Amino acid sequence: MRPDLDLNLHFSHDLNEGHTKTSVYDYARNDYELSLVFKLPLIGYRSSKNSLTLAEFKLEKHQHTYDRTEQDLIADIRSTEESLKQSEANLSTYPQFIRSSRRTK
Repeated sequence: MRPDLDLNLHFSHDLNEGHTKTSVYDYARNDYELSLVFKLPLIGYRSSKNSLTLAEFKLEKHQHTYDRTEQDLIADIRSTEESLKQSEANLSTYPQFIRSSRRTK
């Protein structure tokens, strides 16, 4: 709920004419009303604002968790790639090691 501001202007005219046994009367009345109404729903406005703030904090928390997890996964992929390159390099030395072992026997 949001704050609300209303301006009201009201005019009424009452004309009453009548007769009694002893008199005749003529009664007229004019009413004027001008009102300015400011509505601030304290509970609704504040709770909505607080809910929005909490939702923004949760979004930032999830975004931070996502970014951190993404960085961790990228680091794991790079580490695995480096381990794979090192394993390939080690495997390429085995045939030479086997040949040299056969010669020495």
